[in-house]
Amino acid sequence: MKALKEVGIDAVDIGNNHLYDILESGLQSTISALDEENMNHFGGGIDEASAWAPLIMEVKGQKIAFIGCTTIWQPIPPITTNDISYVASDALKKGGAAFCKDAKLQSTILQAKQDANIVVVMIHGGYEYVGQPSDNIIRLTTTAKNAGATLVINHHPHVVGGFLWEEPSLTAWSMGNFIFDQTVWPTFESYLLTVYLQEGKIIRAYVDPLMIKDYIPHGITGGLADHVIRKAASLDGPFIMEGGAIELDMGQSAIRNISINSLDGGPEPGWIIAIPQSQWISDFKGKGNLLLGRDLLWIGGFENSEVDDASSGGPLWDLTKDSVQVGKDYAYEGDAGIRMTRSGSNLNDAVTSHLHRILVNAGTKLSVTGMMRTNLGAIVLMQISWYPDSLGPSFLQTTKPITVESNNQWKSFRFDAEVPADAVAVQIFLRLIPPTQGIVTADFDNIRVIEWAPADVTSGPIYDHALLTGTGELTFAQKVLPGADQWITAPYSDQPK
Repeated sequence: MKALKEVGIDAVDIGNNHLYDILESGLQSTISALDEENMNHFGGGIDEASAWAPLIMEVKGQKIAFIGCTTIWQPIPPITTNDISYVASDALKKGGAAFCKDAKLQSTILQAKQDANIVVVMIHGGYEYVGQPSDNIIRLTTTAKNAGATLVINHHPHVVGGFLWEEPSLTAWSMGNFIFDQTVWPTFESYLLTVYLQEGKIIRAYVDPLMIKDYIPHGITGGLADHVIRKAASLDGPFIMEGGAIELDMGQSAIRNISINSLDGGPEPGWIIAIPQSQWISDFKGKGNLLLGRDLLWIGGFENSEVDDASSGGPLWDLTKDSVQVGKDYAYEGDAGIRMTRSGSNLNDAVTSHLHRILVNAGTKLSVTGMMRTNLGAIVLMQISWYPDSLGPSFLQTTKPITVESNNQWKSFRFDAEVPADAVAVQIFLRLIPPTQGIVTADFDNIRVIEWAPADVTSGPIYDHALLTGTGELTFAQKVLPGADQWITAPYSDQPK
């Protein structure tokens, strides 16, 4: 609690299912620790009244009420007679989190508005690892907005969701994790939402993307930032992807620019196109076929894109072995790539991979792509391992050789696959086989694991790649605020080679 205070956090929401993990003693300990540091808190308490009591804070003449509650009120089934609910209950004479119910939420907000001109509601609920809000969360959010909430901030899924602006209210469906000890791949994407309030109204809001690395949030830029914000952007809402962040276009003043490109993707298997940052494909016409996709790996460029410049690159990769190095000398483009090295005196392959498994959906189509450069005699394998769970061994491994035609020249590679019926996760391993003599090296950059959307999906800012087969006209779109660069450049003038 002292650390939270020292970094400038003024209030915390304790309205969640973990508040009662160690029962009444844990609840009392948490509240006591907060009170000792004079840390404001809301959303939980020793009884229903204290759990639902709004926190009223005055900031620069504005009174802000904070209300928190949880929809997760009991253990996941099967429930036994010995299970104890997580929520405060006067009938059971126990404390806990405030339990979200429409009528109680509505009356609490209406009461709070008598004492504050801004009401912030935080609802804990939804499905874990699902960015889309559940029906229950949508209903409670609507209740909160109709009662007069200015901000509704939802949490529990551990992954990022989108945003909804319905003037005068802003909703964040899910913010992801901030400091949490999870290793599920989608939980490494997160947000920091900044909202400016004046005279009871939102006057500005923007989102900075974060990457959770070693359980700690890091600000990010470049391609990493572009990947995270794409999940929150909306073509229909007034949100602008610009400079690696999302800005709420409150005045509806954004300028929409387009660039139409006539391209030929050739025959099957087609040409994979990387969509430029902050742009999306808004239309396609032609005799060919187009699929939109999203890079699930998103850290395969190995760039040092962290704002704090804490590393030399390769975030979320296993770079602990002497056989793997990261640096600009090994990059196809940008400031970082990786080099794997193996000598004839070694008995085992040099191996590296991203640190954790990527969640996938059975039946979807994937493309694993990248750039590789080797010296003479190097033999490189790509191992694709499929898993039935986030823990435990793989049930299927596909190993394919990656070959280049010339010595020390960059060459692209691509492997297409369909997620097996029993798979929920995949992990990509790069393997460099020891030579019979001497030393061999293999450099890698721009590794992607692209999940292709169904053929009927034709547009959306979430997609950062496209697969073109045959010919067609692709319309690339971008929104910018007045004062920004108002000209969208043609992303592609060269045809695939």
